[in-house]
Amino acid sequence: MADKGHSAECPLLRTGVLMQIEPIVFQVQKKLRQILQPEQSYLLAVSGGSDSMALAHACACLQQQGFARFYVCHVEHGLRGEEALRDMRQVQEFCRKQNLVCIVEHVDVNSYVQEKHLSIEDAARKLRYRALRKYQSDYACAAIVTAHNLNDQAETVLIRLLRGAGPQGLGGMLQQGGMALRPLLSFSHSDLEKYCQVEQLAYCHDSTNDELEYTRNRVRHELLPYLENKFNPEIKQALVRLTQLLQEDEAYFSEVVQNSWSEACIAESKNEIRLNGRVLQRYSAAIRKRILRVAYFTLTQQQLDYERTQALDKLCITAAGGKQVQLPHGIIAVYNKKQVILTAK
Repeated sequence: MADKGHSAECPLLRTGVLMQIEPIVFQVQKKLRQILQPEQSYLLAVSGGSDSMALAHACACLQQQGFARFYVCHVEHGLRGEEALRDMRQVQEFCRKQNLVCIVEHVDVNSYVQEKHLSIEDAARKLRYRALRKYQSDYACAAIVTAHNLNDQAETVLIRLLRGAGPQGLGGMLQQGGMALRPLLSFSHSDLEKYCQVEQLAYCHDSTNDELEYTRNRVRHELLPYLENKFNPEIKQALVRLTQLLQEDEAYFSEVVQNSWSEACIAESKNEIRLNGRVLQRYSAAIRKRILRVAYFTLTQQQLDYERTQALDKLCITAAGGKQVQLPHGIIAVYNKKQVILTAK
């Protein structure tokens, strides 16, 4: 654990008079003020690492200044024994000093891995967000706020690229996605470490972040450094620019698809969606496939992968009457009477 001591008070409040504030502290708090709403409550996901401790401290400062109200949620995954309990105690002590409500949730990732046949990474993420969503609801918070940063964004894009993601996936994490807010995406990990150093914040190091059996860790410790050294020292920034451009494009396509949906959709119910096959065939592949994915998502709340999207699109453009395509989550797609019909079993 990197323990630099602890500053219990916020920079503007230490002496009761206005003090000079370090640039990184000012920038982080300014970004939070731009994105968060002063009258709302928010749930902070805090692991105890430098990124989330910087987020928690900045939010505690805002709360002391009368801007919003914050609750801290720490999820202990049952994977690291005493080290994890140390992290938990660190977060609890910080919250006590900063007068923040601290919620601790213990989950059993290993059992969930066996039950759902997931990787440890996926199981931990699912259980963590399940807990966060629960407490967001319990405490009537407007959103869950995470400390994802520029480095996380670059890693996410590379991982999705290696897995064959399309434009939407390569757009990376959104600053606002669903009920989650990621206000620190423009700050690097080193920026947030500097914040902790300036404010003398103690933070923890998760030893599992060094284990190369996990995909993200291999990207972080091997692939990104290799790309920086051999190809582009600014590769992280380049990847983040890519996400910004793709997000802009996706926002445009989303608007087009929304405007086209009323023309393409003939009927919509809880278990069935009927689309006009002739109308779909007039659209470009980019729009048609997005409409088909929206129809699937409407029925399942799940994303349709590349291979199944291609199969569904082929069904549409070949207009083979009576032919069926079996999709995940119990969805059957059929072309019948000039309609693409998606039905949930």
